[in-house]
Amino acid sequence: MGAGTGPPCDVGSRRQGPVATMKVAFLLLWLSLLPQPARAPIPCGPDLLGPAEVGGFTRGIGVSSTILHGESEERDCAYVTQRYEGKIVITCDEGSLNITTEGCFPRRCPTWQSLTVKIGEASVSASPINTIASGALEWRLCRNLDTLYRGKYIMFCNFGELSVDTSRCATQWDPMDLPPWDKRSRHFSLGLVDGAVLMLGGLGDAGPLREVWQWDPIEGSVEGTWTPTKKIPPWSGRFGIAAVRQERESGEQVMIFGGNDNQNRRDVWRWLRHQAIISLLLEESNATGTQARDCAISDDVLRCHAQQGVSGRKWHLSHYLEESTEVHLDVLHDAGPGGVPPGAVGAGAMVIAIELDHCRQIFRAEGGSWSATGCTGVQPPWARAEEAAIRLGPHGAAYPGQQRQLRFFLDRARQEIVLYSDGVPMVPPGAAPGQLGGCRDYGLTMRDENDTSLASCPNAEPPVTKMHLRVIEAVVWPEARIALRSLRVKAPAGYWQPIVDAAPWPARSSHSAVGLPDGDILLMGGVGESGLLNDVWRWTPRQCTLLSDMYPLDASRYALECIYPCKASPLYGQWYQLRNAPWAARQEHAAVYTVSGVILLGGRTAQGFENDVWKWSYYGDFCTLSWEGEWQQLLAAAPWEPRHGMALVGFPRPGETLPETILIIGGFGGYQPYSKIIRGQPQAGEDKIIPRSDIWCANKDFQNWRGWTEIAPRGPFSPRAQSAAVIAPTIGDFSMIFFGGYDENARLVVDQWRWTGENNTFQCQSDTLGAD
Repeated sequence: MGAGTGPPCDVGSRRQGPVATMKVAFLLLWLSLLPQPARAPIPCGPDLLGPAEVGGFTRGIGVSSTILHGESEERDCAYVTQRYEGKIVITCDEGSLNITTEGCFPRRCPTWQSLTVKIGEASVSASPINTIASGALEWRLCRNLDTLYRGKYIMFCNFGELSVDTSRCATQWDPMDLPPWDKRSRHFSLGLVDGAVLMLGGLGDAGPLREVWQWDPIEGSVEGTWTPTKKIPPWSGRFGIAAVRQERESGEQVMIFGGNDNQNRRDVWRWLRHQAIISLLLEESNATGTQARDCAISDDVLRCHAQQGVSGRKWHLSHYLEESTEVHLDVLHDAGPGGVPPGAVGAGAMVIAIELDHCRQIFRAEGGSWSATGCTGVQPPWARAEEAAIRLGPHGAAYPGQQRQLRFFLDRARQEIVLYSDGVPMVPPGAAPGQLGGCRDYGLTMRDENDTSLASCPNAEPPVTKMHLRVIEAVVWPEARIALRSLRVKAPAGYWQPIVDAAPWPARSSHSAVGLPDGDILLMGGVGESGLLNDVWRWTPRQCTLLSDMYPLDASRYALECIYPCKASPLYGQWYQLRNAPWAARQEHAAVYTVSGVILLGGRTAQGFENDVWKWSYYGDFCTLSWEGEWQQLLAAAPWEPRHGMALVGFPRPGETLPETILIIGGFGGYQPYSKIIRGQPQAGEDKIIPRSDIWCANKDFQNWRGWTEIAPRGPFSPRAQSAAVIAPTIGDFSMIFFGGYDENARLVVDQWRWTGENNTFQCQSDTLGAD
């Protein structure tokens, strides 16, 4: 092929040389300088996960649906762990997840949360009062779980889980050992100063009971022991009595009033807890001697004047006084009108004879000195001629014409009687003070301080073993006179002294009595021969009579009259009738003296059962209208069911003496909604009347006794009435013992229980504790 016939030239290829390349680059540069369209953000889809760490737990977490860049979504912290609450924040950042857990915190326990708590035999549901933070706790009262419990329990919250610690819960009621006395109801009990309890009478299966028992606490323990009094009381067996404890100069005593021994009574007795000096009635004596008619009582003084024979009186003591330890005489011995002057020795003899068991110890004042003759065992003449007398000194201690205070001390340990004249012991010459020098250790040899034999005692039984005091005699021989102003003995502990056999108020039972701060006593209501009573009587240790020389015992049988002159009468006193109370006549009500005055409540009236509350207070001088006091109705109907025969106790503030809080326990009453007592209408036969076992509380600062709180709707014992309850300060500040009664099974019971409250029981408070 020639040159003209070759392939054509590639003209285009030749034009894509360097110049063309530069054009392309320039074009691209120009295009890059043009404005660019906006790029769409990258969203975060639900399939995208990121790690979330909460409370040490890590879990992958994402959004519930696609969110755009910069948007956020909240998720519950519980998604990671149920132990936390709050919100996790998830933010989308160009298709990536930013996860924040700062809003998570340990789960709390809210008030709607609950758990089941077992306490005792019951299982109950419990919830917080306030929301509890995790790791925190809330104090609660155990009685909110079960009303039979006291103390506090702890409710914990741990990451939303509730738990409780009930180890501090204790039963309010605890059974005590069965007492040794027989089952009974309508007995009366009261507390003594050291925490002991005295129980009086009652109604048993065989009828009224003639018993007195004392419960003594065991030191360092919540228990105690019951023991009967050494002697059966001298009053007739009875129930429905009223009694008051008092502190007098003679010591602690209990006064009892009336009661029913198959008929209503109106007698008054005094029980002496400790040994005490009591007066014997001079007129309650028998004549003795050959010239007995020459003894007479005038101006409360017994005067005996012997002209030719022996003149005197003798007092036979009841076995209740046989363990008396002292005999006291306030006596003047002289020769009578126109006789020898004071200090002379020419008056006839005065003899005081003390009969012990079956023999008599003779003390003879004659010639200015005393002498003693051992037990002769015969009636007058008091000393046989062959019975040697022991001369007692000092000389001059028996001069006639001087008022003497004689005290005969019965030393049962030494088997002898020691005479004191105006406080000076009468002893044989050379004898140790207070000793008569006779044989005391029979069958042994008497020796002095140098162990030298003085005398041999007869090897025989002592003439007096128990030294029971039987008879006291005071006589004078011819040409002598005595004026005996008082005769007293130191009665043994537990002695019952009759005060009056027939008080001026009507005989009654199921009444109430309270002691007043000034030593007076208030007696109220009850049931008598004429029916239910609402009279009010006030005993005061005064005698106000028209006849100023009336003997105090006789005056105590009559009502006090303010219009007559008054004098002190600390033992017998008199009763003054106040105005009848404005409350309906009733029986088996309850009353107690408090810091505000007398609080009286409930009882059985002619219209049914009552739940009213009354207050009586007084002030002012004796026999004024304000001294007679005034009744105020606090509540016509308290929130507790009407009832009678309930037990009542009053608690003083710690360190104080008068109650500021009162509790009532049980009683007979209507039971809602099956029965209702309508005042003014007879009770329908279909109404149920059953005993109860609830506890209600009132406090002076809680609406001035008008506010009542139910401490417990029930007790662990059978519901009952006519029981006894007494505070037990040796167990706790708010403790009592509760025993006996008549229960829902129509039976008398003998069980006893110990109840212990809480500190806030004093204020009758319910649970208002919050979270700590």
